[in-house]
Amino acid sequence: MKVPSLRPHKFLKQIQKILLLLCWVGICSIQAQNYEWAHGIGGTDFDAANDVAVDASGNVYVVGNFRSTNVDFNPSAGNTANLTADVIDVFIAKYTKNGDYLWAHKIGGANTDDGLNIAVDANGNVYITGAFSGTVDFDPSAGGVANLNDGDGTGFFAKYDTNGNYVWAHNIGTSSKGIAVDASNNVYVIGDFFGTLDFDPSTTNTANLTASSIDIFFAKYDTDGNYMWAHKIGGSGFDFKNGNSIVVDGSGNVYITGNFRGANVDFDPSAGSTANLSSNGDADAFFAKYDSNGNYLWAHKIGGTAYDGGVVITVDGSSNVYIIGAFTSSNVDFDPSAGGTANLSSNGNLDIFFAKYDSNGNYVWAHSIGGTNKDSGRGMTVDGSGNVYITGYFQGFDVDFDPSAGGTALLSANRSTSSSIYVAKYNSNGEYIWAYEIGGDDSNNGAGIVLDGQENIVFTGYFSEDNADFDPSAGGTTPLSNQGQYDIFIAKYCQSAPSGAGSITSSATTVCQSQTGVTYTVPAIANATGYTWTLPAGASIVAGANTNSITVDFSDAAVSGNVTVSGTNACGNGTTSTAVVVTVNPLPASAGSITSSVTTVCQNQTGVTYTVPAIANATGYTWTLPTGANIVVGANTNSITVDFTAASSGNVTVKGTNACGDGAISAALAVAISTSIAPAVSLTSDTNNNEIVQSTKVTFTATPSNTGTAPTYQWQIDGANIAGATNDTYVTSTLKNGETVSVIVTASEPCVTTPTASASLSMKVVSLPDQPFNLTGVSTLNEVVLSWQTTGTGNEAGFHILRSIDDSSNFVNIVTLGADIRTYTDIGQSPNTQLYYKVVAFNIAGETESAIFSFLLTGTNEELTNVYPNPFSNTFSVTLGPLFQDKVNVRLLNLQGQLIKDFGLLDTDALSQKLFDASTISSGIYILELVTNKHRVTVRVFKK
Repeated sequence: MKVPSLRPHKFLKQIQKILLLLCWVGICSIQAQNYEWAHGIGGTDFDAANDVAVDASGNVYVVGNFRSTNVDFNPSAGNTANLTADVIDVFIAKYTKNGDYLWAHKIGGANTDDGLNIAVDANGNVYITGAFSGTVDFDPSAGGVANLNDGDGTGFFAKYDTNGNYVWAHNIGTSSKGIAVDASNNVYVIGDFFGTLDFDPSTTNTANLTASSIDIFFAKYDTDGNYMWAHKIGGSGFDFKNGNSIVVDGSGNVYITGNFRGANVDFDPSAGSTANLSSNGDADAFFAKYDSNGNYLWAHKIGGTAYDGGVVITVDGSSNVYIIGAFTSSNVDFDPSAGGTANLSSNGNLDIFFAKYDSNGNYVWAHSIGGTNKDSGRGMTVDGSGNVYITGYFQGFDVDFDPSAGGTALLSANRSTSSSIYVAKYNSNGEYIWAYEIGGDDSNNGAGIVLDGQENIVFTGYFSEDNADFDPSAGGTTPLSNQGQYDIFIAKYCQSAPSGAGSITSSATTVCQSQTGVTYTVPAIANATGYTWTLPAGASIVAGANTNSITVDFSDAAVSGNVTVSGTNACGNGTTSTAVVVTVNPLPASAGSITSSVTTVCQNQTGVTYTVPAIANATGYTWTLPTGANIVVGANTNSITVDFTAASSGNVTVKGTNACGDGAISAALAVAISTSIAPAVSLTSDTNNNEIVQSTKVTFTATPSNTGTAPTYQWQIDGANIAGATNDTYVTSTLKNGETVSVIVTASEPCVTTPTASASLSMKVVSLPDQPFNLTGVSTLNEVVLSWQTTGTGNEAGFHILRSIDDSSNFVNIVTLGADIRTYTDIGQSPNTQLYYKVVAFNIAGETESAIFSFLLTGTNEELTNVYPNPFSNTFSVTLGPLFQDKVNVRLLNLQGQLIKDFGLLDTDALSQKLFDASTISSGIYILELVTNKHRVTVRVFKK
């Protein structure tokens, strides 16, 4: 509670204030209000708020007047919403429940205009009333025009939507002071007028009322401003009546208050009926009730011989009636019943009164508050429990706001002539609960007060003190600075801590890391102006912070935990809700580095493996591969086998997956697809046509192509690996004839059509030819037929026939024969010649010689030997010459010396008697050979 500053020279009042402080800080059981926010709005001139209203969402609407230029209606730091008055203009403004600026408009012309009262319907539409002069545009929008002219009355009432957009505006009365709306959004207006005025704003109808002097009017219009009814309250004399306030109960009954002076003022507007009341002196207060059609139900006056007036009237849920005002008379009876007496007397100049009556106007209680100076009631409201809240101003010292006998609740202004704002609360029985001085003690006034849906107090008025403190708490200081003469203030206070939070509902209690848009909602908490949520670590509110419904995003590091909420307001925190357990399932961890079974991939290669370390929290794996590559084994695992079929180069990546989504993707592993090539090798030797002499050292060289930079080699002989022969050359001197030397090259190039290539050389290895042997010869007249033999290895390149005719040393090569010839006929030799022969076999390796064969050529036997018949058909016979004395071997040879038929070894005697059968041989020319141990005779024969 704010404690008024103590005066050292007023000791008694110091003691009183200390006692009051002790009461406020807890020694007395007194409910308190807590400061939420307050704003000062104004310029260098006179600016004042007259009334305040709230809507169902707690938004705050204020109406009043201002004279200053560049009045900033946006109280937030760094923002402006300036309005400038022409002379004195009306303002209406809207703020959130937290006091944040929404919009503000001015309404005014070249004269004096004033906004006096405000109401808000269930849809947030705004209704204001007041007075104006001249021509005024009631449409504040840019370019909008909705002019009213005071020739039709200087009172007005107007409607705007919840965004401040103009709906309609009408003239009404001379001055319109009070406005109210019912549950159907019908509009009720009260004020005063004189002369004859039309209360039907339509252009086609009239609803004239005529005042004899200054009379009261009250009227009803539908939500579109269409006329329903209007009544006046007045008398016949020259007097005055003021209608100040109007309210409607849940049944549509209408209650009004104000003051009147005069005799026989008729409060029953119906024709033919009267309900006259007469003032006791100057002006008396009145309050009256009418049904929803404006029919009179009852009316009462309150007053003495001096001035007394009702300022505000309100009702509670049971239609009990509450009024507040000011009076100066003594012994004013607040009980209007016959015989009832509830006298109150003013203590001085002007005192506050507030009173309660039941729905029928019967007295319940009444209280006065005041000192010796001026004190007035300007605003009043009632909560759902019937507690009464009042505001206004007071002057002087030690004004007791506790009306109970013996009770004391003193408030003091610092100067007897200054006015301070008060706010006070009483229970439904009128018993004191608390009271505060607000805003300092210069010229200050509380003008309007209202409760929102959480029974937070919002009130308004004006203040003129610099550094005015609007925080009533002990030690609290929330000063507002006055900008000039009078400034507008709007302030809000809470009374009760929020209720306990209900059960939280959620769109998901099992969520994933990185999940967004999860909502948590708790039913609206009574009295809460804000909401404090606790969330699991890593969760953050992205929408709805400080409200009862939040949207939460969970980061990729969020963990499981609890969600709770409690309501907050300036009075404290409510009970925290039961925790909602939220299970946060993790996303897969980031993928590590991919490894591969190969560094280069070949077109159409199969069986390539890619592996990533197991990813924490992953239940699956998503791989991306180059176009044309396909997983053949291990899909959705951390190790895959891939075939590349007509693939293109590209990247391999992987990420872990689970029900919550995907983890961070791995770094890309670049894959370059290479076209497969065919490996080859050529094999050469340092020989001539791959032919060598036995034991010659040979170097073989392998020349590979398309086998990469580091191929390997394996040499073979006849298909068998040669140990240690693994270079690109092979050297040997141990080759044998006909052996095949091969090399197998294994490519280091990965992209080959086959991993190996081979080449071979078949080698001819030549040794010295075999030595001819068994060289023999026979003669026929002048020729010698030689024959010889070899071992049959076939390694001869040919034969040289060497002959000597004088001795055995001077041999001359008489002919060179091919390798397949084993006989030779040496012709043209003279008889009786001694001849020497030898046969030399040769090849590239060298030569070998036969033994020397000597022969004496005589010619006798050839001449005396005869074959008959010759030519022969199948058989023939032989006649030998005289030299054949021994046994004779008879053979038939072809012209190449090859044996065709051996007739055997025969005695010479038997030979002459024998018929030789050659029927099985083919036709042709043959050599018939007859050989003894000394002679050899050959005869050319012909087979037919």
